[in-house]
Amino acid sequence: MIVATTLVTLGLSLLVAGAPIVAVALMIYGGGIGLESIAKGPLPLALFGADGYATLMGKLAVPGLLVQAIAPFSLARC
Repeated sequence: MIVATTLVTLGLSLLVAGAPIVAVALMIYGGGIGLESIAKGPLPLALFGADGYATLMGKLAVPGLLVQAIAPFSLARC
């Protein structure tokens, strides 16, 4: 997860800085996002065990899902 976060941060930093090779910055960012999506499944399992794993994963998903649900309405222009 540390590697994933580092790659995402590096990729975004390169994009914001206006790196001359945007494709490289996007690949670094995409690699970080991919690693993050893979790591967020087994990491809670390793840290907290199998008991209540499904409930824990549901609780961890709630904030992101709420933001995704609210975003279209909060950013829409009337």
